[in-house]
Amino acid sequence: FETMIESSAEAGFTVCDPFVGSGSAAVAALKRGCDFIGCDASERAVAFATKRCEQFLATGSDGFRELAAAASAPSG
Repeated sequence: FETMIESSAEAGFTVCDPFVGSGSAAVAALKRGCDFIGCDASERAVAFATKRCEQFLATGSDGFRELAAAASAPSG
């Protein structure tokens, strides 16, 4: 997604992804200085993508591997 967004969106544009999934397009948009709108039929996907964006905005790293590991760890 990063290459596609870099070649088609300028800083300040709004990128929309109606199937946000893990948030790869969202993070690519944020890296480019774009606003982002995303949705997904899966609440879990939206929650994951939101955490990933928050991680990127707070630290500059999207933390995908760490978040994915935490999301797949058994709870209890």
